[in-house]
Amino acid sequence: MDAFSKSRKLTLLLLTILTPLTFLATGPTALLAGDSPISMAGPDGQGLHLEKMDMKIALHGSLSLTEMEMVFRNPKNRQVEGKFNCTLPTGATISRFAKEVKGKLMEGEVVERKKATRVYTQILHTMRDPALLEQDQGNVFKARVFPIPARGTVRLLLSYSRVTPVTEKGERRIEVPLKGLQKMKKFDLLAICRPMPGEVVQLADASGNTRPMKKKDRVVYAEERSEEDFEPKEDLVFIFRPTAAAQRTTFLRAGDFQMVSLRPQVPDVSRKSDSRPWLFFVDTSASLASQGDLRLRALQRTLDEIKTLAPKARFKIFAFDLDVQEMKARPWHKALAKLSERHFLGGTNLMKLCQEVSAQAQAIKSGARIVLVTDGVATFGTKDVGEIKKSLSLTAKDNLHMLVIGAKEDERVTRSLADQGRGRVVRLPLTSSWGENAASAASSLLRPVGVTVTLYDEGAEWIEPAVFRDVLPGAELVAFSKLRGANSSQVGMTWDEGMVKIGGRKVDRQLKGQTLQDPDFAPLLEREAYRARLALLEKQRDDSESAEERKNLIDEMINISVGRRVLCPLTSLLVLETEADYDRFEIDRRALKDIMVV
Repeated sequence: MDAFSKSRKLTLLLLTILTPLTFLATGPTALLAGDSPISMAGPDGQGLHLEKMDMKIALHGSLSLTEMEMVFRNPKNRQVEGKFNCTLPTGATISRFAKEVKGKLMEGEVVERKKATRVYTQILHTMRDPALLEQDQGNVFKARVFPIPARGTVRLLLSYSRVTPVTEKGERRIEVPLKGLQKMKKFDLLAICRPMPGEVVQLADASGNTRPMKKKDRVVYAEERSEEDFEPKEDLVFIFRPTAAAQRTTFLRAGDFQMVSLRPQVPDVSRKSDSRPWLFFVDTSASLASQGDLRLRALQRTLDEIKTLAPKARFKIFAFDLDVQEMKARPWHKALAKLSERHFLGGTNLMKLCQEVSAQAQAIKSGARIVLVTDGVATFGTKDVGEIKKSLSLTAKDNLHMLVIGAKEDERVTRSLADQGRGRVVRLPLTSSWGENAASAASSLLRPVGVTVTLYDEGAEWIEPAVFRDVLPGAELVAFSKLRGANSSQVGMTWDEGMVKIGGRKVDRQLKGQTLQDPDFAPLLEREAYRARLALLEKQRDDSESAEERKNLIDEMINISVGRRVLCPLTSLLVLETEADYDRFEIDRRALKDIMVV
């Protein structure tokens, strides 16, 4: 028995002993807190009650801003520090965080992460009123909030923005997570939707039924609700569908920034007979223990669906966390059963995983279809995306896909590995219709990878994203750029049709379409453009071999994040009690003029 196996057995023994004690100490609320998209817990893990939520949403085409004002109650007879937890939709970024101080909301400032932690700790020792929000893992954000008075309440406000393109299914789905929240005394909702010309907008329920939204005026639709004793049974889902009248290419501008949205008429990649084996590597780390049994059931349903659609499919199942181990059992259902016996323990070593994936793939001369079932969050070993990506070595005969089961995801990692492996990211939400989601995931894993489209703008300083991989017919591409002048934009695109029929030739087309300006959504467009700029700098940092260049890129990212109020992994949102506190710690006070509201 190797050292790691001994360590895993010891961990299992400790888990068996301590789990009942933990349950008695913290109660079932704490154990289930991770399943809710939003929660607040005290130092002992006991959940604070969410009493009220006031939600406002503004949507314009692929742009959206969601604002949530929440009131939590402390059930304890003593003052506590609260641990706020929020799992945002994939691709969302936080733009605002505020806490009530002496009856009014005190807006937070984006501060370099190390400085924010240092200031929060120093203020906390003086028994003042700080709050600190930062990115935890992937799309999970956490905040420390102090103080929450005995038997009292705390009011928080959180805003996030998101870009959501139309998929190859011909619709844009903006999902606002509510399912899993506890019953609350009051829930208010105001949603304002402005579709792009030629689009229709609808609301969907958990069963997939849709209904049109009410028209507020010629171009705006609205949804308003106010409910007492509200217990969310489903997420909010807004669906935008382009009609035949919709433009295939649209330019939306705000100042020097431009958002181009296009649905290119790319060729479909025909399905060919594919006898390559499937290698499934399943993340069994402790961070995925929440809903672990349901995750495995969803995975089994996905493999069942693949077998139905491709009866000759051959599976090999591996488990990974700190190490990688093949689940040697036949038939493959028994290999999945062994995953359950392994338990969700330890950390996730993505570097070691990629090295083992490369070794397994290279042993298969005909090529393999590889699926990494993980949220992409590295918790052990290197967390550097560039280093992890470099450790993945596959042949042209291999494809590597990412299967994300559940809401948690580090999209930068999953997207980078899928691009490196010429594959796609497939998401399987654990909603009430998870069985249907598994069937959809299986179909997506079986579908051949689409073409690669490259955008350029000869009149722009930069454009991001510039490269779109796995583009399928009907899918919308959304990119942001900073223009050199008011009329300088010259957007074009190329795609490689070599994989289809013309062997390596590039198809180059200049893009023409309708140019729009919308003053109401201009601040949101500018903010998303800066978020795209941060993503571009992050890629350059990951790929850079120079320590000095990496440092300069990090400095530029922090300056943009702080100056433009766009939270990134290098920064935090810090709330202090008074304006004098911001002055004392030399934190520029920008929030009072740069806040976006719905």
